[in-house]
Amino acid sequence: MKVAVKPANELQRLAALRRYMLLDTLPEPEFDRITSLVAQLLDMPIALMSLVDEDRQWFKSAVGFEGKETSRDTAFCAHAINDRTPLVVPDAHRDERFDDNPFVVGAPNVRFYAGAPLTTLDGFALGTLCVIDRKPRELTAQQLSLLSSMAAVVVDLVEARLGFRAREMFEKVAALSPDAIYVLDVAARKVLYGNDKVLPLRGHDGGLADLATMESTLHPDDVAGVRAHFGELATLPDGGVVELTFRSQDEDGAYRWMRARETVFERDANGAPQQILGVAVDITELEAARARLAELADTDELTGLPNKRALRTRLAQLSLEGARGRKFAIAVADVDYFKRINDTYGHAVGDQVLAAVAAALRANTRAVDLVGRFGGEEFVVLYADVDEATAAMLAERLRLAIKAIETPVGVTCSFGVSANNGELASNGDRVLEAADAALYRAKHAGRDRVVRSDA
Repeated sequence: MKVAVKPANELQRLAALRRYMLLDTLPEPEFDRITSLVAQLLDMPIALMSLVDEDRQWFKSAVGFEGKETSRDTAFCAHAINDRTPLVVPDAHRDERFDDNPFVVGAPNVRFYAGAPLTTLDGFALGTLCVIDRKPRELTAQQLSLLSSMAAVVVDLVEARLGFRAREMFEKVAALSPDAIYVLDVAARKVLYGNDKVLPLRGHDGGLADLATMESTLHPDDVAGVRAHFGELATLPDGGVVELTFRSQDEDGAYRWMRARETVFERDANGAPQQILGVAVDITELEAARARLAELADTDELTGLPNKRALRTRLAQLSLEGARGRKFAIAVADVDYFKRINDTYGHAVGDQVLAAVAAALRANTRAVDLVGRFGGEEFVVLYADVDEATAAMLAERLRLAIKAIETPVGVTCSFGVSANNGELASNGDRVLEAADAALYRAKHAGRDRVVRSDA
């Protein structure tokens, strides 16, 4: 008896065999019908759907044979998987590979064997669809073609079974996932599959939505970005992943932040994305926390005004705009005799004074301007689209509003004002320095007044 040589791709072949999850499974009617039909059409007493494992051959379906498996060393099918065409043994007694095989010299007394390999789409022979007789036989070309065709049907069923099981497993995992999992058909512009974790995947009737319906739920500011994202997918290499963040409207009309990671699941004949697999996570709470942290980082705790960091950021923006010809001005305010207030009345009263000054500044500045606490008892107002004279007039209103504040002590402020004129057109730091110098002059001139840098 000659033991069959194992295929050169044996390790990959065994991995493919396990991928299809057929070994040691219960009988299934669709496979039993095929072996029964082949036995009848070819007038054979035995027909088998054989899977060649590492050390055995196992029968998924059998007609006329009682056992479930045999040793691989004695298996005719172990020889058959080495070729793409059917293996035919007209008379095993006359074939040196099998003449002393235990299944030839003993039950079931094999004399004739014909086996067509079950070759998968990626080229791995899992086993065979074979027929056996106890007497020598010959098959016509038509009969061999029939055997090969039925083997191809078996492979189609195996592939379909794998696809069904994979989808079933995918849907179970998706149902358990706390995130949205979905498959989009780009060409048909619809959702092929989606769990119920994100409402935009659903239409108004509860069924799966098309892409137009999904797009209608997007925040208007995010539509262009999502459309551009589909263009990015078109150039994505196989296995690549792209990420996008967007806002989508829920059933109550509120927008929720989502972060999605998508990959091309299937391409058409030209390589263009056909289906997209995606996972989306609701990050609304994360975005809210991030926004709150950003707000805290830019907000003065005592007064609730923007802090020095926020003022610096806005000043940098105004400097860039100033380079393009936009006017801006700065008023620097300092609470008069603040150290005396703290020393005489205590820091609690000092804090009340600062909070009251902040409220007056906020209430008497325009929405386009930014007022903030620069540090200690010093405040800064950044005026957009005004010259120095107008800024001085607006600062005078602020001075009068602060002087009218009702606090346990009388409160006044001194102001220095400057604008981005001439060489200071795009240099916000220099404008701030000029306003600070004007403030210094206001304090030395007797306080409670507005002084311009060009005065």
